[in-house]
Amino acid sequence: MLIDENNLDQIISTIRAVHQMTIDHRLIDLTEYLTEFFQSIQPQQSNLFRILTCLLHDYQDCAALKIEFLKANCLETIYQKLNNNADNIISILEFITELLNNSENVQEKFLKFNGYEKFFSSLRYIHSVTNNFIDQLLILMIQKSTLQRSGHSLASIMDSYIIFINPHITVSLIHWIPYLIDASFQQYIISSITKIVLRSLQNKMMACSNGIILALLQ
Repeated sequence: MLIDENNLDQIISTIRAVHQMTIDHRLIDLTEYLTEFFQSIQPQQSNLFRILTCLLHDYQDCAALKIEFLKANCLETIYQKLNNNADNIISILEFITELLNNSENVQEKFLKFNGYEKFFSSLRYIHSVTNNFIDQLLILMIQKSTLQRSGHSLASIMDSYIIFINPHITVSLIHWIPYLIDASFQQYIISSITKIVLRSLQNKMMACSNGIILALLQ
């Protein structure tokens, strides 16, 4: 499958249309189509990952679409597209973050794939970012309530009761800190992690049992 700016809209429309059909009315196999699509993406086509991120974010039945992505082995295929180019890494991690967000099925598969180490170790190649990118990674640390799941900022979420559930991304963030050029971003990550950990005894216990406190001290 050749993917370029001339046919990209049609491909995304096809994914939407086929997914919204019942299986017995589909003229093509969605898993096969998605598998070929992911395999056809070139590492330099960072815009495709951003379009996929927007698709998941805006799609009404994103939970079901995420399952279809998993069936098409998107994690394994996209991992092969990673390189040491910052734009490539950021666009892929933005997609992975959206894929993981509020999806226990994806999170379980991601853990089995050793995804945190495989994908997020690439953060070391990123030396300059935006606050929004950091916030999206920090949000993966916590369990959000139903009321918090619709576009709330990290600041507004941090003002409410939060449960620390993801030590894996936390370790990745801590290891990334020395590679960031801007000291304000370094401090922002440290202070945000600290606020989350200190929010409750449960959060502190989770941090201690997973080596987060030791990692912060180092």
